[in-house]
Amino acid sequence: MQSSFNLRLPDPFRTNSGNIAENWKRFRDQFENYVLAADLTDTSAEKRATIFLTCLGGEGYDTYRSLSLPPDDKKDVSKLIDAFEKFCVGSVNVTY
Repeated sequence: MQSSFNLRLPDPFRTNSGNIAENWKRFRDQFENYVLAADLTDTSAEKRATIFLTCLGGEGYDTYRSLSLPPDDKKDVSKLIDAFEKFCVGSVNVTY
C-alpha cells in the first residue's frame, strides 16, 4: 500500500453553511477520490469507515453522531455513505 501522507485530505464536510446536499456531494466526491489516490480500495470496510469519519471534520462528525445507526453499520463505509446520502439528499421520487 502506498503512503498517503503526501495527499491532501478532503475538505471537511460543512453542515452549518450553504446547501447541505451540495456540500455532501462535494465531500463524497472528494472522499472517493482520496480513497483511490491513497490506494485504499483494498483496505477493510472498517478501516475505510474510520478514515471517512476522520475526514468528516467537526461539523460532519456531529452529524454522524446524530444518526441512528446500528453498531455494525458504523464500521462499514458504504453503509455510512448511504446514511449520509439519505440524511443530506433524502430520497428522490421519480415521476413517470
